[in-house]
Amino acid sequence: MSTKTEQENQMSGKVTVIVHFTALPGMESRLDRVLRYLQRESLQETGCLAFSYLRRVDAAAQYLFIEEWDNDAHFQEHLISRHVRESDAELQELLSERQQVMAYRSAES
Repeated sequence: MSTKTEQENQMSGKVTVIVHFTALPGMESRLDRVLRYLQRESLQETGCLAFSYLRRVDAAAQYLFIEEWDNDAHFQEHLISRHVRESDAELQELLSERQQVMAYRSAES
């Protein structure tokens, strides 16, 4: 019986990703268009289990993605996907700061 290596354990199991975006003043509608495109394309990717797109209730310039991926390998493939790479330059023109990307794995064993 073989045991998984530490690297295999890190690459397996569901990954939840939270991405925070803040639009520059007046860029909310353009940012909304780009984020909707990213959501639509990402939901078609292998390993994407869920991809929620939210806008903050009390701060209309702030947006959030909550993504669920079946494993880290598929999330890493997502990061280099065509639609993510192509959108990155446009995003940087629309954001007041670089987006914050945080990936989490269940703390339960």
